[in-house]
Amino acid sequence: ASEECVTVSKELAACAKDIGDPAKARFLAMRLAASADRSLRICFSLTQELEGAYAAVPALGQALTIDSHAVCVFVEAEVRTSVLFQVSKLAQLLMQEAKRAANLPLWTAISAGSARG
Repeated sequence: ASEECVTVSKELAACAKDIGDPAKARFLAMRLAASADRSLRICFSLTQELEGAYAAVPALGQALTIDSHAVCVFVEAEVRTSVLFQVSKLAQLLMQEAKRAANLPLWTAISAGSARG
């Protein structure tokens, strides 16, 4: 993941030099959307690792006779207060605004196709 982080950093640095150039505005917005998408994939991957680190917490809570709902709330709060979660929220906002600036659809099609019936 560290190599991907370096790549995203370089992508964003390359985008910075084009800010303010109207001729490159649409391409810049598409490039920022792609960088934000890559950032979100990194965040998702690291969030899954973080959740894996907390995998034993429910068993520990049960052993200490702590209410399972309280344990779930604890784990959710730990994930949401992490810097990783906050970065993912910023990346989501960046992607949404970049797509809007590039006149791209705000939703990403998982499987483009057609429907009948």
